[in-house]
Amino acid sequence: MEQSELRWLNPAMALALPIIRQVFAQTAPAGFVVEFTAGKEWFQHGMHSLHHSGNALDIRTRTLPDGGLGGISSHISTVLQQALDTRLGRGKYKVLLNDAGRHKPHIHVQYNQGGRWPEPGDQWRTA
Repeated sequence: MEQSELRWLNPAMALALPIIRQVFAQTAPAGFVVEFTAGKEWFQHGMHSLHHSGNALDIRTRTLPDGGLGGISSHISTVLQQALDTRLGRGKYKVLLNDAGRHKPHIHVQYNQGGRWPEPGDQWRTA
């Protein structure tokens, strides 16, 4: 994702960007480049995804030594959740590791202003 595409993020999500970069700089192996793979977009995300409103982004992890599926990625996710909670407020941001399954390794970060958090697999249900 080009840096210019990040301009479409909700301002609350934009506040998370320096924290995300700092956590990766401190916890990822030397030389790892943070690559955002999704921001405000309509394709490849469910109907209720917060990506559509610019309230979520994905960070590619498949280029980490664990391929985005092991301990390094899990540790980064945990540290990132703690950093966001500490610096921007507990419960405002949610970090998910590989929420689309192991075939698409990434870290998903989302901001929710309130209400129920959308979860992977959410769909409109008819009664």
